[in-house]
Order: sequence, then structure tokens, then C-alpha cells
Amino acid sequence: MSTFSDSIQLVCDTMKRQIISRAFYGWLAYCRHLRTVRTHLSGLVSPCIVSADEPNDARAGVTPERWAQLDCREELLRLAYFGGVCHDIRKQVWPYLLGHYVFGSTADDRRTLDATTRQSYETTMSEWLAVEAIVRQRDKETMAANLAKLSSESTSGEAPPPTPNLQHDLSNDVFEDNVSLSDDDNDPVVVDGEEAAGQNDSQDTSDAPDSLATAAAAAATVAAAPTGAEVSSSAAVAAAAAGAVAVSVAPPASAEGETEDVDQPEAEESAGVETSSPTAESGEPETAEESVEQAAAAPEQAEAEAVVPAEQSADPAAPAAAGEGQQAEQQVEQQAEQQMEQQAEAAEDLTEAANLAAEAQDLAEAPLINYAAAKIVMTKPSVDAFPEAERTEDTTNKLAGTSQGNRSNCVSPASSQGGVYSTELLETFGLNIHRIDKDVQRCDRNYWYFTTDNLEKLRNVMCTYVWEHLDIGYMQGMCDLVAPLLVILDDESCTYACFCRLMDRMGANFPNGGAMDTHFANMRSLIQILDSEMFELMHQNGDYTHFYFCYRWFLLDFKRELLYDDVFSTWETIWAAQHVASSNFVLFIALALVQTYRDIILSNSMDFTDIIKFFNEMAERHDAKAVLALARDLVLQLQTLIENK
Repeated sequence: MSTFSDSIQLVCDTMKRQIISRAFYGWLAYCRHLRTVRTHLSGLVSPCIVSADEPNDARAGVTPERWAQLDCREELLRLAYFGGVCHDIRKQVWPYLLGHYVFGSTADDRRTLDATTRQSYETTMSEWLAVEAIVRQRDKETMAANLAKLSSESTSGEAPPPTPNLQHDLSNDVFEDNVSLSDDDNDPVVVDGEEAAGQNDSQDTSDAPDSLATAAAAAATVAAAPTGAEVSSSAAVAAAAAGAVAVSVAPPASAEGETEDVDQPEAEESAGVETSSPTAESGEPETAEESVEQAAAAPEQAEAEAVVPAEQSADPAAPAAAGEGQQAEQQVEQQAEQQMEQQAEAAEDLTEAANLAAEAQDLAEAPLINYAAAKIVMTKPSVDAFPEAERTEDTTNKLAGTSQGNRSNCVSPASSQGGVYSTELLETFGLNIHRIDKDVQRCDRNYWYFTTDNLEKLRNVMCTYVWEHLDIGYMQGMCDLVAPLLVILDDESCTYACFCRLMDRMGANFPNGGAMDTHFANMRSLIQILDSEMFELMHQNGDYTHFYFCYRWFLLDFKRELLYDDVFSTWETIWAAQHVASSNFVLFIALALVQTYRDIILSNSMDFTDIIKFFNEMAERHDAKAVLALARDLVLQLQTLIENK
């Protein structure tokens, strides 16, 4: 009996030790867990817990009545964190939340700050507008070179000449000496100090329809070239001039020659080359000076060519009878007169097109010739002080090394204090402009605010920021961050200042910063501690505990996940939370979104692809108020866990 009782006692003691051991190791694991929480997550929340009920209920947010009575920044932040801001006063409150205005500043202080901000914004905008004009000119030169290459391919049967090596870094003629084609259209073009008509060599002209069409196209190409920042490049001018004069020309057919074989001339006409011209045979376009010489000589050539066929056709076609001979001679003379009239009209068109082409080419090539050794682009200052007015002042500048008469009006496309711009800067800014233009046009197109004028404001703000931060440049998503600010503030300079403040926090989320990896790591720790079951599911189903599906959330502060009104309330809560509860409040909003749909995710055992698809489909359908309330509860839960209460 004693042996049996001893055995029972031994079993009880063993069980007791096991229970105590398990309790101890559980307590030890909990302590280690708390130490991990304190070590890794204590920095995610504020150590001081702020109550929503003291000194008064803050869940109503910042109303106009409370806003008029507020005299404490901390109270403003507490009200905005727990209840948001009334929409009617957001334009007044947001600059304070973002730190643009200092709480307690007077109205005079704010007006002074606004004036300083506006002046600085306009000055910066004038700088990048001047550079943008150069970038646009460089783009036009590149396009003109490509068009010239395509034109040479289509008008020559041989291999096209190589694309001219355009000096993109020398494209400063838009500011140095811009072309004004409307001033001296009727004056003779001066080439190397002599009139082009004095250097004339006899060449054939034609009244062929192709010639007229080509001349009209050349004239339209040059005449349509805009002034100011949109001067046509020398390559485009040369191509237009060459196309105007390179059409094959044939003398008028005589009565006898009508039965001759015309296949060869027609083939040559269709090829668009002159068989007697070595330049045309080589496939190289003629220069503008040659086109001027040809056009100036066209009337005399037309008269001579019209008489010669008349004489040639009169003799062999004359009948034996005198009456028939006179009748035939009259017909030939009438035909010759008609030919002369048509050729004179064609010559006039060719002359006008060639004159315009030569003038534009001469002015466009002069800066490139005289500044061939330059490696920078310089602009001249403008007297215009306000770029928004888009006023320009004409100034007269002389091209270095050109004749006295070769002058044109320089129209600055923007207010500018002048500048020296490297090729690298022009290329970098040009690339950013193209990216901005793409994103601006597709930014919130369905929202009522973004009309054409307001999209232009958005573009101005974005370009100004990029000009001031070329080391960062433009990255996709920045327009999404500017848009809500512009909707509320409706002022370019104030929007720009607030966006700069916003980017102090958000800039590190973009690829050139390292904040995104930190967000992913903190998100992993948070969900592992606060919802271990969800973490295990994520780990088992393809292991998407990297949380890459949260990338867009963190990058844009949930801007594309919520409706615009919900974006406003979410953003102001995030801004206020920095000073009240957590500088990483976006993590708790993300965790709240996951936990809101926790049951759906668990019941469907969603993998990485499923969860991405699910949240994409749920975009702009979330209950923002419920999500924000849950996020605030999660912050409080972690604060309590760290304090070990």
C-alpha cells in the first residue's frame, strides 16, 4: 500500500514540475517577446498615449467653430487625428498641418510668407520655362533631322545620306537670334554679301504638277515655321529647299515630239531627280543657295525654253501650203505663250519658296557656325518679370559673323534672368519633362476639378519641383501626391510649398530612398506580433510576408485606394498622427486594411496573386472611417503592450 501511495505522490510531483516548467518557459517566452517588441517596435509609436476624451471629445474633429477658438497647436493636432478637418476650412488648416504656416503667426506674417513664396515660385518657374524652350527646340531639331533623312530616302533611289550631327548643346539661337519670317519676305535674300540672283546658273524649270506641289510644300514648310522658341532647324530647311528644286524638268513637248518615247522622262520625273544634275544623281539634297539661284533664273529660262520648242516645232510641222503654215505657226505661238505663262507662275512659286528656305537656313545655320566650339547653351535675360502673363519683349540682337543686314527679332518665350546650361542638364530636364507630360495628362481625368487649365497648374507645380530637385527628378506617382493638394489649396505657389513639405517625409519612399524596405520590415514585425494567425497563412501560401502588395499604399499614402473625400481625411490624419501617436501611421492603416478583410483572406487561403487581385478590385470601395478607427486602435494596442499594462 505504501508503495502505491509513493507512486501516486511521484506522479503528482512530476506533473507539478512539468506545469511549473511550462509556465516558466511560457513566461520567459513572453518576456523575450516583450523585449523584442520594445526593441524593434517601440520606435513605431509614441510613448505617450493621447486620449480622445480629454480634455474634451475630439472625435468631432476640427470644425469652423473650434477652429476660430483654437490657440494651441497640440489641440489642433489632437482634433485632426481623432476626427479630421471639416472640408470647408481645409484650405486654411492644411498649411498648418504640413508646417507651411507656423501656428500662432499673425495675418501679416502669413501674407508676407505668401508673397515671398509666390515670388520665389515665379522666379523658379521662369528659369525652367527658358530651359524648356531650349529642350523643345532640341526635340524639333532631332525630328527635323529624321524627317530630312526620310525625305532623302523617298526622293533618291540610292542609299540616304547619314543624319546630320546636330549640335544639340548649341541650340541657343531661340534666345540669341530668333527667326522672323514675316518682316522681310519681299526683300532679296543676301547670301555672303551678294544677291542670290547675281549668282544664277541656267537650269531647266518645269510646269509639271509635281513641281508646283513640291514648291507649295516647301513654302508651307518654311512659312509655317513658328517664331520664338520654335525655329525650324537647318536640316529641315535644307530638305524643304532641296525638295522644291530637285523635281525633274522637261521642255514643252513639240507637235512632232508627241509621238516620241516618253517612258524614260516619265520614269525620271516619278523618281524625283534631274538626270542632268550630278547632285541629284548622287542622292544628296541641294543647298538653299543653289535653290535660290535656280529660282531667280527661272523666268528667263522659261522664256528661252518656250521659244526654242516653238522654233523647233514650226519648221518640221509646216505644210507645203502657205495658209496652212500660217495657221500652224499661230497655234504654236499660242501654245508657247501658254507654256511661258505657266512656267512663269511655277518660277514665281519656286522663287518664293527658295527665298524663304534660304533665309531660314541662313539664319538657322549662323549660330551653329559661329559657336561651333561651344559646349554650353546661354540664354539672354528678358525684361518680363511674371511668367504667368506669358508676355514677351522683342529685342534686336546681331548674329556674330553675319552681315549687317542679317538681323531678326529675339523673342524670349519666358521670363528669364539668363543662364548657362550644360548639355547634361538639358538632357536630364528634357527627360523629366516628357515623363511629367505623360503622367499629368492621365492624372485623375475623371475628377471634376482637373480641367485643362488646372492640369496646366499641376504641370507647372511638378516641373518647378523637378527643376529645384534635379538630383531626384520626376518619378511616377508624384503627380498623385500633388493633385489632392492642388484641389484643396487651388493655388500654385502654396501647393508647391506644401508639396515640398510633404516630400520631406514622402521622398524617401521613392526608389532613390530606402524607406520602402523599412516599411516592409516593420509591417512584417507588426503582423507577426499582432496577428500571428494571418502571418502563418501568408508564410504558408507562397510566403508573401515580404508585403510587396503594400507598395502602392506606402508610396502614395493610399491615394489610389480611396475616394477623394476619403483621401483628404486619411491624409490629414496621417499628418496629425506624426505628432500625436505615430510617425509611421501608414503601417497601421495598412494593417487595418488587411485585418478588415481578414476572414475573407483566411477562408479563401489567398496566395500573393490572389491578394493583389483582391485589393486592386477593392480600390475606392473601402470604408475609410472604419479603417482609420481600426488603425488608431492598433496604435493604442501596441502602445499598451509596450508599457506592459
